Parts: sequence; structure tokens; C-alpha cells
Amino acid sequence: MTPDEAEQQARIRFLLAGTAFFRAGQVAAWVGVTYALVALVQRVSG
Repeated sequence: MTPDEAEQQARIRFLLAGTAFFRAGQVAAWVGVTYALVALVQRVSG
């Protein structure tokens, strides 16, 4: 494997890791929003 190929693979891995991290952040945000809405509804409904 040439250094160029190794660098390309490292770049692809980095991009995949970044994408996974971004998706996890999005999921966490949605969970937080949903939880807040449910808590708000429960508080309002008594």
C-alpha cells in the first residue's frame, strides 16, 4: 500500500467517524426535544 492510499483510507475513516458522530448528536438532540415536550405536556396536563 502506498502512502497515498493509506492517507486516502485514513481520510475515509475520519469522514465516516465524523458522520457517525454527527448522526449520534442529531439523535441525542431529537431525544432531548422529545423528552422536553413530553415533560411539558405532563406538567400542563397536571
